[in-house]
Amino acid sequence: MTSNDLRAAITELGLTQSEFARLLNVSNGAVAQWLSEARAIPGPAIAYVSLLMRSPSSLRQQEVNNVRKGTLQMRNGMYLIHFTGSDGDGYATLTFEDGYAYGFDTGGGQYDGTYTHTGLLGLVQVDIKVRMPPNVASVVGGVSQRFEWVLPVSTKLDLSADRGVIQVSTGLGPAVRAEFQRMRDLPKAA
Repeated sequence: MTSNDLRAAITELGLTQSEFARLLNVSNGAVAQWLSEARAIPGPAIAYVSLLMRSPSSLRQQEVNNVRKGTLQMRNGMYLIHFTGSDGDGYATLTFEDGYAYGFDTGGGQYDGTYTHTGLLGLVQVDIKVRMPPNVASVVGGVSQRFEWVLPVSTKLDLSADRGVIQVSTGLGPAVRAEFQRMRDLPKAA
């Protein structure tokens, strides 16, 4: 399968590149690299696309609908987060965009991670690595390092809700309580 064959299949399915990546459970970057021929299309992807394209149109449409249904449940948007740990509180912004979650907080922490659909309406699993700056105490246990360090955090979040309360797990102790509020949708591409 060539990159042109893959592009034709994506077009025939009526999917965006991002939706196609979700269909295969790969990153948008992987699909972009396949299409630009920066990386070879892996065998399992070729086999799946070939099988899907030979399937009856009703089955293909069902797969497309499932991807789109998941997209609707996982609304992209920007959120304001107020978190409270054992050693203080703070605010963060978090952006959810096509399976990626990223943002920053008032303490200088930078957030990078992913979110995946759990199978329950609107509920996603969020896994983020918070890059903490040197000499800044975490709200979780007051931990501070003389160097930049990474704190893994995870939670489940209902992206169909505009506001709510969640418990965020870390490797440093008790869960952090966080209130989230949806601020806005992401702008549409022109």
